[in-house]
Order: sequence, then structure tokens, then C-alpha cells
Amino acid sequence: GDVRADLWRTGGDIQATWSSVVANVDANDLMARAQSRGHWNDADALQVGNPGLSDDEQRAHFALWALMASPLLISTELLDADDATLSILLAPEIIAINQDALGVQGARVSRDGGDEVFAKPLADGGVAVILLNREGAQPRSIGATWASIGLPPDCAATVRDLWAREDVQRNATRAFVAPLVPPHGARAVRVPPDAPC
Repeated sequence: GDVRADLWRTGGDIQATWSSVVANVDANDLMARAQSRGHWNDADALQVGNPGLSDDEQRAHFALWALMASPLLISTELLDADDATLSILLAPEIIAINQDALGVQGARVSRDGGDEVFAKPLADGGVAVILLNREGAQPRSIGATWASIGLPPDCAATVRDLWAREDVQRNATRAFVAPLVPPHGARAVRVPPDAPC
């Protein structure tokens, strides 16, 4: 008979290493066009809480999975999870990006050396954005233009930091720059227009 799959793996078996995380991001990103509501690209189980990744790497890992609409399958032992692990796995505004009703997988929209920007359109007309310092040895400022993330250049928007759960810039136009993104780290923001534009 017919076999129906609602989700499928897109990469290799993930390990709790940065190279494995970004390899699965790359594999999943290649499949972004195959994804739609009810048809999910699975970048493999989260490694948050497992030994091997720094705190910055775990936050970047979780935010990227959320933005890619990958299932947030937890592979660590929750009974042993410390407060730092739980603060990542229970981050409400990051989880909301994963669960957004539009159901679109976010994808890489720009790459400049080790600086990468990923964007995901949201049901309310806003955009979730990840600014990733993939390879840098030092903190770096990474920016995204409105044009690259799918907003009109003159659209005024409030940029919200999803980890801090606070607005970091109001009435921003044309671009946003995240200062001092740590090595193997990411800033996760939401850019909802202040008014229809």
C-alpha cells in the first residue's frame, strides 16, 4: 500500500560537535524547498545538554533548528539536565519561531566567509533571523539587510532579541547589525514590521 511520511532525516547521524551541527545545517538547508506544512525536514536530534558543545554552540544549535522548522527532538537525559540546559530547551520565543503557524523552513540568505544569515518568514508578516558566526575565532559584528531577509528597505521594524526577550532596536530601517556575535555563536532576532509595509 501507500506509505506516507510527514518528516524525514536530511543529514547524517548528528554528534555533539560543532562540525557535526553545521554539517547537518548545511544538509538541511539544501532541502528547504522540499519542506512545507505537514512535510518536515528533520536535521536530527538536538545535542543540547550532551557533552561536547559550548554554551554558545548549544544556543546557536537550538536556534538554528527552530528557524529551520526541524522537529525539536531532545536527546539528552532530562532528569539530569542542569539549569543552563533547561534555559535553552525551554526558551519560549525561540520555540515560538519553530512552531509558527506559517510553517515555513528558514534558510540561509547570505554568507560572507564565516558570517552567515538565515531568515524565516512568519505568519504575522515578520521575519525570524539568525546571525551566525560560524568560523570566527573572535566575536564579530554581523548584519542583515531588509532586502536579504525579504522586507522592503524602508520598512520600519522593531528588532527583538529572542534569547533576552526584549526589543533591542525600534523603528529600524534597511538593516540590523548584531554586535559581538561570539565564535560558533548566533544572535536570534525577530523583525516584525511596526506597521504594514
